[in-house]
Amino acid sequence: MSTVGISTMSAPGTELQVRFAIAYARNGGNAKAAAIEAGYSEKSADDLGRRALESPIVHEMILQEVTRQRARAGVVGLHALITVAESDRSPAPAKVAAGRALLEFAGLAGSSRDLDDEQRRDGGPAPDYKAILDGFAQAAAAAMAAPKSLQ
Repeated sequence: MSTVGISTMSAPGTELQVRFAIAYARNGGNAKAAAIEAGYSEKSADDLGRRALESPIVHEMILQEVTRQRARAGVVGLHALITVAESDRSPAPAKVAAGRALLEFAGLAGSSRDLDDEQRRDGGPAPDYKAILDGFAQAAAAAMAAPKSLQ
């Protein structure tokens, strides 16, 4: 099992603790299953898993691994959204949903809940997503039409 996800810490853990932390973060918080996957005996996995969770070193490793997994998920998700938004084979509703998610990610538009709250407060209209998307399409077309020396 690779321990690539967990790097430098204030105090290094044992190989079993590192494997436990990675397994615990990956399986969604099942200490017994993580202990077994890490290599602890099945008989003592329940007790040792509970004890491992009490260790500040293991706790730090779990937090570090969860952070690494979240970052990886974000990269994968962002790539998927970009792929859907740019694909000529994506259905229009999927492209719009991907475009909206990308706008929210870029901070150019709020989530629908944020917009609902804003509308209730201000009584104003929601942002014109079509105009925003059209602006992006025009910018992309201009970038594609620019001479290679300017790109």
